[in-house]
Amino acid sequence: MGGSSVKLEIPFDSKYKYQAAVHKTDENLFVCLKGAPDRVVEMCGFINDNGSPKPIDQKIKDDIYKANENFASSGRRVLAFS
Repeated sequence: MGGSSVKLEIPFDSKYKYQAAVHKTDENLFVCLKGAPDRVVEMCGFINDNGSPKPIDQKIKDDIYKANENFASSGRRVLAFS
């Protein structure tokens, strides 16, 4: 993000299991969020579906949770980004 600056940051906290930052560009504010998939998914209302926003329904949430469980059960650490 050329020309952006961080205006607000919420540092990672193991209680909340996410980290967030608000960046200001020349014209807009941009929020970046990363953390545990269950926390990040609950804060999102849409998912990127080939460049188009699609509302997140319970099936999509369940698919994400299942993928997270599959990765975690094989010893992988999983982070979600928004």
